[in-house]
Amino acid sequence: AYYPALTSWPSLLGDMLADAINCLGFTWASSPACTELEMSVMDWLVKMLGLPEYFLHHHPGSQGGGVLQSTVSESTLIALLAARKNKILEMQQIEPDADESSLNARLIAYASDQAHSSVEKAGLISLVKMRFLPVDDNFSLRGEALQRAIEEDKQQG
Repeated sequence: AYYPALTSWPSLLGDMLADAINCLGFTWASSPACTELEMSVMDWLVKMLGLPEYFLHHHPGSQGGGVLQSTVSESTLIALLAARKNKILEMQQIEPDADESSLNARLIAYASDQAHSSVEKAGLISLVKMRFLPVDDNFSLRGEALQRAIEEDKQQG
């Protein structure tokens, strides 16, 4: 589908601001101004959405925050890669002699069968098996269906 975007006045102004800074915000070391701006924007979003303070970048003891991504597809991939890495680290605590590839082969990510094609693409790129679950009559993935799928997969190893 085609979703026209980036044509609103706020979007145009944001683009002009980003172009004026003209930086690659890989890390704070590569571009402190870009990173600080990103952290401020994420803090604004936390406040606008009424999220708990531990999501703030600028909060004592915070590990939170977030990052801005270019597309939903990129965001989906980054989220899946982060989840995969965290789960593998958790599994290595239980099985310290297991190598990452054998642990990765046991991972399964779940999504609704109505999920965008970028979800499947993220699974392919990250080498995580995807399992698409059926939705109900309201096109909603129900918790019971997800729980059942997780239990089935755990029984199969």
